[in-house]
Amino acid sequence: MESTGRLLIEIEDFLKSKTKLRPRTISDAVKNMKHLQTLSTLLEPLDIKKITGKWILKNIISEDKYSINTKRLYVYSISKFYLFLKFTNRASYNPAEEVELPAQEKRLPRPLSKLSIQQIFDNLRELREEVVISLLYYCGLRASELTHLRLRDFDFTEKIINVRHGKGDKSRWVPFPEKLAGMLTRYFRVYEIKDRIFLSKHTGSPMNYSGLISIIWEIEKRSGVVFTPHVLRHSFATHMVEGGADISSVQNMLGHSDIKQTTIYVKVAKGRVMADYKKVDLFNSMNKPIDKETVLV
Repeated sequence: MESTGRLLIEIEDFLKSKTKLRPRTISDAVKNMKHLQTLSTLLEPLDIKKITGKWILKNIISEDKYSINTKRLYVYSISKFYLFLKFTNRASYNPAEEVELPAQEKRLPRPLSKLSIQQIFDNLRELREEVVISLLYYCGLRASELTHLRLRDFDFTEKIINVRHGKGDKSRWVPFPEKLAGMLTRYFRVYEIKDRIFLSKHTGSPMNYSGLISIIWEIEKRSGVVFTPHVLRHSFATHMVEGGADISSVQNMLGHSDIKQTTIYVKVAKGRVMADYKKVDLFNSMNKPIDKETVLV
């Protein structure tokens, strides 16, 4: 028997050193393991023989109180836990491999309206905030892509950014607006940027996800608009499609490997058009409704 608490520290080190998982993915996996521990899933002290494929089916997959996505996250975390146990010869098999995961829930993203986006911009107080929000919204960058940006990634001649740290370590080129060039140039000069674009104000080290979220929270308080970096990315994609951008171009800008990931924004855009059409209600706003008897056929 071993202490799960100590093992969780070991597994976090293992995932950081032996896998290519992103820091946030590792953090979420370990957090889920701790939660599972409190639910007597990963027992204290740990009894690895207790966890089997049948046990996962009964206590997680068949449990109605968990959403489909939560079930998937829990099984994913157990899988990584046992990957570590196998690597350190504490277990001979991975019970998560015996389980067929339920299909992932598909939820339409909820983009912000252009009015809300304008409200955010109207409540920015400093140049760094303006650059952060502009790159997230006008370029559709992921949070991790933003925090990893370097000076060499910007091409001011072509007005494009080389996003080198995309999902799956894929790189792509993303355009930025002509009018953003002046702001970026001023930012690089004022903040004396030599390499990494965003640094922590307190330590001078590269800004991480927590530092980015701290900036977002401050803007939320002033603007009254609740959002995340990913919501701005959703908003960018939806507004591009609504504006008539070709779906394949949006796919390339977002860095989607499969165009099916991008077509969801077509559905969102159509939904917004229908909602706006019904809201205006031209038919009932007319002073004189159509008189069927006077219409020539």
